[in-house]
Amino acid sequence: MSIIVLCTWNVLHLNVPAIRNPNAGSWRKMWWKISDSKKKVKWMIITILVPELLLGKAASTHSPFGFGYECVRDTLADMGYFVLDWGDPSTDSKDDEDMKTWRIELKQAIEEALNRKDFLESYRINISRLKSRFWALSADQWGLLQARGIARLPDIPDWQLAKLDSGSGLVKILAAIQVTWLFIQLSARKRLGYSSSQLEFSALAYAACSIVTFGFYWNHPQDVEAVLFVGPEVWKKDYSPSSDPAILIRLLGQNGPQCLCPKWRIWSKVDRDVGSEPIPNDSTHGGILTFFGSL
Repeated sequence: MSIIVLCTWNVLHLNVPAIRNPNAGSWRKMWWKISDSKKKVKWMIITILVPELLLGKAASTHSPFGFGYECVRDTLADMGYFVLDWGDPSTDSKDDEDMKTWRIELKQAIEEALNRKDFLESYRINISRLKSRFWALSADQWGLLQARGIARLPDIPDWQLAKLDSGSGLVKILAAIQVTWLFIQLSARKRLGYSSSQLEFSALAYAACSIVTFGFYWNHPQDVEAVLFVGPEVWKKDYSPSSDPAILIRLLGQNGPQCLCPKWRIWSKVDRDVGSEPIPNDSTHGGILTFFGSL
């Protein structure tokens, strides 16, 4: 049983959680830690019950996306690590009238898009996450903004981004040792003609599934709990972004992550003055058809 728990806990690669107020009290921060742990336990139970679900999700998102970005940077973008910060409207100077006008037009475009009935639920979820000044965008969405001169991802080396991985190496080593020992035991019993329990074979099957899943997540950082805020491009007075706000919002909704369970959702409480709405953990970035085709 310990092998099943270790393998499923190890193989989870959840997205960046919601950013909380750093000035909150100790008890509040402790409750947030418990809440984040509950989310990981929930996904661990889902993985134990349906291990193919996480395997298919990993298979549908293992390849790089975006417009020529490095693999690690793409992966972190799909996790919600890079957050576009439009800035505080109250601090804009008189020279930023273009930015103020752009914000107003974006807000109107978002409200109009959410009122449309012909959008898929996943599109509506993507658009609803853009209601605050902070936008957690996937690699494909960042590519759209870059192509229109609105914002671009920072040029950070892969080796530096890889250091954000907070996965426990000790737990991975313990899981590898236990799986290897179980395989040796089952092989020896088979050779000597002894019987083995169904639980042992189930544990070995979970381990094999976890190994394949972890292979797809090889370049995928684990347990990233921070974000990097990125500002929009500096707009000159004689320049404006080459995109209509309504078209841009529609494209961001259509090219964003697609949720596996868009209708039955429990939204977490997010302080929109501190951070963005995180990218859902049940989202895929290769399309829903790609996900089901990989099962």
